[in-house]
Amino acid sequence: MSTIRRYDYEIPLSDAAKKYLAGLIGDDLSPLLVSWTDPMSEDDSSRIVILSNRGNTMVESPGNSFLQLDVIVRTFWKQPSMNDDFTEHRRRQNIVFDKMMSPTLADDLMANIEAGIKIDFVQPRRDFETEIFGKDGGFIESKITTGVHCFSTEAA
Repeated sequence: MSTIRRYDYEIPLSDAAKKYLAGLIGDDLSPLLVSWTDPMSEDDSSRIVILSNRGNTMVESPGNSFLQLDVIVRTFWKQPSMNDDFTEHRRRQNIVFDKMMSPTLADDLMANIEAGIKIDFVQPRRDFETEIFGKDGGFIESKITTGVHCFSTEAA
């Protein structure tokens, strides 16, 4: 009987980041965390969305992958409450981004990832991006992107 090597790193990585952040960002923000899918297309609620749906497997070593981990703070805003909405967005953005800039991020994510996957390192360069959608209301999206190298601990 052959063993199947893992290639689904993106789902456990998103879930590990969700668990990591949930333990650090406080009770008022933890319920906003979602991983892998973005429900914002269905409602106007604010969310913190964790995605790792981009990456590549190394040709010379198929069990090794380098993934892009995106943590997106999304806030629904309206014109009458724009100042308060933007202030709240910046508060949430700074809390989340601060945790994602941790010098121990690789170890912190590793402590929350499921068996069969090892996080080797986190790329030290992080990218930040903020976009505002809508004129009289819409969404603010602030994203931090981090590179994560991981590999299978299971035999090929």
